[in-house]
Amino acid sequence: MSELDASKSRVRIFTFAEGMFSRLAHDLEIDAPLASATGALDDSGDGHVEVTVRAGSLHVVGFVKKGVTDPNGPSASDRTDILERMLEAMNASEGTTIHARGDKKGDKITVELQVPTGVARAEATTREEPGAGGKVLVTRLRYSMPSLGMKPVKGPLGAFKLSDRVEVEVRAALR
Repeated sequence: MSELDASKSRVRIFTFAEGMFSRLAHDLEIDAPLASATGALDDSGDGHVEVTVRAGSLHVVGFVKKGVTDPNGPSASDRTDILERMLEAMNASEGTTIHARGDKKGDKITVELQVPTGVARAEATTREEPGAGGKVLVTRLRYSMPSLGMKPVKGPLGAFKLSDRVEVEVRAALR
């Protein structure tokens, strides 16, 4: 039996800009620190995981260009504005919790993500990576903002908007 090591696990959210002036906008990487996390896998590799994130703990890691995150952007005021727009789209406050539950069978995992505006499921393939003191299961899930009941997030004067696609990467460290 392998148990989830919450202190070494992490969740990242990736957003994508689109629209006529999307070149002026940026794809983003957002860190979602875990408020709580539990889970376990049996000897066959099947199991479950549950995580909770506080909406107010989300923070922008940086811009993503060609798959590489640049931690030097955006400015502090832009980071605040981005997070305010995200919370508004989710109808969330800083104290709101975001909950996810995943069930793993073989190399497939189905994760139900619950935000204040709705609940959506996504299925993905997991892969194992070596980690300090155990292995790490890596999963990249794709959700659509409308399936979560989220409002569109737009830039000033609607020059660009976030894509309806949001990707969530879970790196679950096991011990």
